[in-house]
Amino acid sequence: ISDDVKGLISNRMGVTELYPIQEMAIRAGVLEGESLLLSAPTASGKTLVPFMSSADIFDKGKGKVLYLVPLRALAYEKYLEFGLLSSISKSGGTKTRIGISTGDYDSPATELAPLDFIVATYEKMDSIIRHRPGWLKQVSLLVFDEIHLITSVDRGPVVEMLVSWAQRIFPGAQKLALSATVSNDSEISSWLGCKLTRSDWRPVPLFEGIFKGDSITYDEKKEDIERKFGDELMDLVNHSLKEEGQILLFAPTRRQAVALAKKLAPVPRLQLKEKESRKLERLAEQINAQEDITPLGRDLALLVRSGASFHHAGLPTSQRRIVENGFRDRLIKIIAATPTLAAGVNLPARVVCLTSISRYSSDYGPNEISVMEYKQMAGRAGRPQFD
Repeated sequence: ISDDVKGLISNRMGVTELYPIQEMAIRAGVLEGESLLLSAPTASGKTLVPFMSSADIFDKGKGKVLYLVPLRALAYEKYLEFGLLSSISKSGGTKTRIGISTGDYDSPATELAPLDFIVATYEKMDSIIRHRPGWLKQVSLLVFDEIHLITSVDRGPVVEMLVSWAQRIFPGAQKLALSATVSNDSEISSWLGCKLTRSDWRPVPLFEGIFKGDSITYDEKKEDIERKFGDELMDLVNHSLKEEGQILLFAPTRRQAVALAKKLAPVPRLQLKEKESRKLERLAEQINAQEDITPLGRDLALLVRSGASFHHAGLPTSQRRIVENGFRDRLIKIIAATPTLAAGVNLPARVVCLTSISRYSSDYGPNEISVMEYKQMAGRAGRPQFD
């Protein structure tokens, strides 16, 4: 890759050393056009690989990049994350153009033709392919993010059909599939026609344990929890917030997520610094100032003042963005969410707590979460910049 691309990655992104999965991908030929399945844990650095490949493609004027994701929230996050690509000048001198397409409206997608890097949901891409716009012939790299969701009951069929179509529609394009660690990754890579690149390394070690009463029991140790509030979860939150920690709690339903956030809000409120309280007040004002604010939105604003929040698909996108940014800025200390968040935006916390092994589906009612869903939720624990 050129010095300009190297400078973008090192100076603008702050990458000075490659993680194992990134180094393995380069050695496997990703920058020479090799199609790969990257199988690695959450937060192991998989996303930098398609970033490097995309930057190299635009720097050399090789074509367009399609980046496919399962959720709208994740599409928006990737759109922002890959925004640095817009600083790259293509061979003709024009800047790289970044765009996002997630709407439900079925259209020929001709408006996407001027774009170089397009982030889209799998469902939207399914619609685009049916219209066969001419610009599809210019796609030289196709990225399938969260490809392990092919096993999902609701999104799996769309992902599988789209990948199958892609084999015919983009026969000469490079393909990168990003997956959490799964047991049959060799089978998936064979089906995709990609070379398997696997790593079990993650920047922050993950410790999994069972919390009960006043202690967390891990495989090889036991951690005591101070009994301060007389409630197990409140005591766990209090323990997790020490030394600027944060915690994500997963609840089976939206209603339970809201109730859990309300119950736990007194814990972070007691630990807020004056400067943090002022900033949280401004976040709450942003929520209350929105048009058509609902009672749920007012509940959210009240909780945000305390450094707590809930997060689920019933909130408007604008309110979810405020919560997500507040959590990333380490102002909001706890989020109670539904399991959907585990496959969506990247909100790493020091501690992740599953309050139930079930989740609710409007189609099937309550069901036990799968091992994959558990791994997705647990994988949110550990903040590479801080822990």
